[in-house]
Amino acid sequence: MAKNPWMSAYLSAWNTAANTARAHATAQTRATQKRAQKQLTNAWVDAWVDAFTPPAAKKSTTRKKTTGAKRTTARKSTARKTTTKR
Repeated sequence: MAKNPWMSAYLSAWNTAANTARAHATAQTRATQKRAQKQLTNAWVDAWVDAFTPPAAKKSTTRKKTTGAKRTTARKSTARKTTTKR
């Protein structure tokens, strides 16, 4: 039986396309797995850190009392007197 060059070219192109599709699917699967593993690791680390971290001190809620309206201070003039020397 003789080889068919058209069939060989057709199968070669089909294998190339199939391998490309498989590579894309594999890359997407690995990226999804990596993302899921990272999220799970972060969740566990956060849980353990929160379990062993002492509670934060509460901030003081007392405020300094103000009397009346805010005081405004008059600004001094910043213009300089110019003198000429003779």
